[in-house]
Amino acid sequence: MADPKIQELLTKSRNELTEYEIAQLEEYEFSSGPLSILQTAVRSHTQVLISIRSNRKLLARVKAFDRHCNMVLENVKEMWTETPRLADGKKGRPVNKDRFISKMYAIPHPTGQIRTSTRSGSRVVPELDRVESYDTMYNGVLMNV
Repeated sequence: MADPKIQELLTKSRNELTEYEIAQLEEYEFSSGPLSILQTAVRSHTQVLISIRSNRKLLARVKAFDRHCNMVLENVKEMWTETPRLADGKKGRPVNKDRFISKMYAIPHPTGQIRTSTRSGSRVVPELDRVESYDTMYNGVLMNV
């Protein structure tokens, strides 16, 4: 159970809190809430399995994340299953496929798609784009956008 100070902060609305109190509350949420899984993965450099749309999965190490679950991922193995069509039009045997991506910037979107920002504004793209580089604040420079 959280200490009384944190319990008091949890009962207040965010617009009533000072910046210091918001920072305390976010630190508590990162260490004990749903984001604690990502926080633990960042600190211990363990791999996480992320399920994304189209039944694809990412096995990766989380380098950084924020409270919106935007993530900088490293050593990413993207895995999926394709079912090819046979000559007569019937479904064939499922084939497991994968690819390696050294660095990736994942931005979740409410529709289950990945949103990236470009020079002409933001757009929804069918797959995750790759990170070319990122600075000390983990602002990603995306390739092929």
